[in-house]
Amino acid sequence: MEEARGITTMFGKYLLKKSSGVVLEEKSRSETHVSGHIAPTHPTYGGGGGSISSSVTNYQNIYLKRDDGNEMAINLKNLLVNCRGGHELTAYQLTIDGGGGDWVLIVNNTTNEMFPAASKDIRVTFPGIFWLVSSIALALLVIFNDSEFGFTSLLAILMLAGLMAGLGEWISRLRGSSAIKKAMKWHGSAASI
Repeated sequence: MEEARGITTMFGKYLLKKSSGVVLEEKSRSETHVSGHIAPTHPTYGGGGGSISSSVTNYQNIYLKRDDGNEMAINLKNLLVNCRGGHELTAYQLTIDGGGGDWVLIVNNTTNEMFPAASKDIRVTFPGIFWLVSSIALALLVIFNDSEFGFTSLLAILMLAGLMAGLGEWISRLRGSSAIKKAMKWHGSAASI
């Protein structure tokens, strides 16, 4: 079964879609990305140094048979859900236009576990802010682009653009967190994040 509810915030309108069904199959995998550099050893002084870092991205594909008999796939990134074949799940997806979007909450009804997405991973709420920041930075560049324009003006514009991008990211995370809470409320849970 699939249902949808509109969410209106001061930042825009979204659609929260709810799908329920039984797990047919679940597949998980992880990818590790390693990067770094090692400085060459100096022939006279010895030594050398550097740094190496790694990051892991988890992927999970869950195949459901919905209550209406249709099958669907839930493709998750950095959100792992404890489930196996036969478990009943309810999944909540946040979209802008009703199409694809970000999964904000998965509930395993068989084990009574909730798996909320991290608000930083809910990216559907971010694009509008990104374009706003870009437009403001471009407008400032045009306004200050005269014969007196120099490095200091450019630095000021870049700092302002960085501040606006940070503000946009913060607002995006607030909206993502709000969507998770609305999904939990819809599911009938008083749980907090």
